[in-house]
Amino acid sequence: MRRLLIAAAAMVLLLSSCGTSARYGWERERNKIPAFADLVLCYGGGLVKEPRYWSEDRFSAQVSYTDEKGREHWLYDAFLFIDDHEGRTGKGLSLSPSPGQKNGNKLSWHEFIDYWLAPGGAIDALANCVEETASRIGAPARKRVIIMTMPDPVQFECFADKSSSTTYWGDGLDFSKSEDQVKAYKWFIDECRSRFALCKCKYLELGGFYVLSEDLVAKKDGLNYRYKRWDQILPEVSKYLHTMNCGLYWIPWNMAPGHDMTRTLGIDMAWMQPNAYWDEENAKPWDRTIEAIKKHDLSMEFEFEYSVCTAAMMQPGRKAPDAHWRMTKTLADVPGFKSRFREYMKQFKDAGLYGKKPIAVYAGTDTMYMLAKSREPDDVRLYHELCHYLLDSPLRADK
Repeated sequence: MRRLLIAAAAMVLLLSSCGTSARYGWERERNKIPAFADLVLCYGGGLVKEPRYWSEDRFSAQVSYTDEKGREHWLYDAFLFIDDHEGRTGKGLSLSPSPGQKNGNKLSWHEFIDYWLAPGGAIDALANCVEETASRIGAPARKRVIIMTMPDPVQFECFADKSSSTTYWGDGLDFSKSEDQVKAYKWFIDECRSRFALCKCKYLELGGFYVLSEDLVAKKDGLNYRYKRWDQILPEVSKYLHTMNCGLYWIPWNMAPGHDMTRTLGIDMAWMQPNAYWDEENAKPWDRTIEAIKKHDLSMEFEFEYSVCTAAMMQPGRKAPDAHWRMTKTLADVPGFKSRFREYMKQFKDAGLYGKKPIAVYAGTDTMYMLAKSREPDDVRLYHELCHYLLDSPLRADK
């Protein structure tokens, strides 16, 4: 759901790199994976390399927060780098049922890695931003954790065409075989770790990898099970990551297939999308969402995008998507979006999850930056509320 909303909005506008860190209650004792209290999603903007979408300035709103008294604090302690297609060729990095949509081969996966990890790329920009912040307020209590998205090893070059190639990826791999899909994942993991080891990342560590598909059809009676086979693939990937003290992470849409099988799949932490930010009619009731999160030992993703920002929506002709991805929302709808986002913070606390589970934050592409720079009073209030909410969590070891 989230990727479709981004697309609709866009039409209008190391070997030793993984390590241990502070330990929180949610971390599973069998893994010495880096722990964190909050994770922010950083979308690549279509992975267009020039001009760079993620600059030091844009990262600044995620790295630190200046409170009402002018005091600067470290903000997010983990960053997820994500996108669902490769910008140079437009090939998909995640399964798409659209006719004619081709999935990325090994070259496309290389392009994805280059976008984030090449010299002068996004992770270098983040590293520079963190170092500059440390020079002002002192070193963070622990390194900032990097989570890299893994492209999906889709069985067919064009998933809508089941007669299309299963050997399109390259290196002699055949994605009709789950063991070859695992090999592609391992190549990606090794390449990212090797490249990260070359980065100048004094205050960053590569802490894990993220499953891009927002639904994992794991049950044998599920849709297209024989073509997806996540229950054969992900446990092997998880075992491989755990040998390196890295975690496996996932963010499913609301009640997505597989949300009740995360431990079976080898996923270390998953955050459920409530999808309530766009849901004016309460089609996805909070009580059902919270019940599933608790029952299956998940956490919650907090969701908002530029439609929550008065300053952004004041621009002439600016519209935002509704729950059906139609660009119908205007400045008049901003108070409703703000109210629904505040409900996320309330529901998470009322459920007894605050301070016990790490939070993931989806903020569109750059809404954190918009809110941080806005001078509209209602934007400023919301920005302070969110930042204090994150910083005041008992999970924060550096408050």
